[in-house]
Amino acid sequence: MAVQTNPQIVDAVTSTNLGVVGDAPSQAMALAYQAMSHSTGLAMENAQQCQGNMQQVALSALSVICRGLIDVKAGAPAASSSSSASSSSSSSSSSSASSTSSASSSSSTSSSSNNG
Repeated sequence: MAVQTNPQIVDAVTSTNLGVVGDAPSQAMALAYQAMSHSTGLAMENAQQCQGNMQQVALSALSVICRGLIDVKAGAPAASSSSSASSSSSSSSSSSASSTSSASSSSSTSSSSNNG
């Protein structure tokens, strides 16, 4: 016994299937474009992050260079890689400073004795 189906139901199901099959290519392209847009956004985010990191490295290098220039201008010895060179230069600068102070104190005592 064959079951008779209402022709309106058959027409509704057929039109729905045609709509789904007809929309499939546009939905697939929309999904592809959305995935491409997302990956492009991630690439831009990575580039911005990399640029920010490189700017921070450059700023740190500039800070070290400026610190070195200030130390040289102030008369402080430049930072060296060996600790023995820095210790010998600091001991020689302290001995020359003490000899300078002793020379100035002896000249001040001699000038005061000449005045008095």
